[in-house]
Amino acid sequence: MGHLQQLNILDFEIGQVIGYRMEGGESFLALREKKNIKNYYVEVQADDNYIYALYWGKDRWGMSEIPYINTIHVFDWHGRLVQKVETDYDIDKMFLDTVRNRLYITRPKADDIFYLNLDEVVP
Repeated sequence: MGHLQQLNILDFEIGQVIGYRMEGGESFLALREKKNIKNYYVEVQADDNYIYALYWGKDRWGMSEIPYINTIHVFDWHGRLVQKVETDYDIDKMFLDTVRNRLYITRPKADDIFYLNLDEVVP
């Protein structure tokens, strides 16, 4: 979810959405009260083993601002946080390559494409 520290997984076998809220995360009341609404997960990619979510966890930014986001949360398919990956650079978009097991990354205001070798990052 964009404005809660929660991961929603759609289970096609049972036809339900299962929500996994991180420990200490805000409840839905925070959205109803509309006070200090934060952005949490801004990009998500997934493969058969893991869910990779670009994590901000701070107040929303303005239209002309570009936040420095450099943390990726890696979850298993049971909603458990497996790994926190921090990069030395800001991330704009992520694209998963399941053949090479890489997470390709673009950066704001940069033309280069970087990648994380997931064999080295995820246990």
